[in-house]
Amino acid sequence: MLSYEPKFVLAFKKHDNDIGVTFFDVTTLQIFVGQFKDDSSYSTFRTLVSQIRPVEVIIEREYSNSEIVKIVRNSPV
Repeated sequence: MLSYEPKFVLAFKKHDNDIGVTFFDVTTLQIFVGQFKDDSSYSTFRTLVSQIRPVEVIIEREYSNSEIVKIVRNSPV
């Protein structure tokens, strides 16, 4: 029996405490879009990243050295 494991690509945009996210499964082409307010330690964003385990993340250059990028880089794939 074959098992299916989604392969998500994640893109996000941060403005103050608001984070907008889009992620899609490259296998099924399902797209998910959302927005949420997060705390200063990015608890909701950390949870999202750990749950979807993106195989690729699209980031803007302005975030290249930010805490939120460190979260993505240190997440298990």
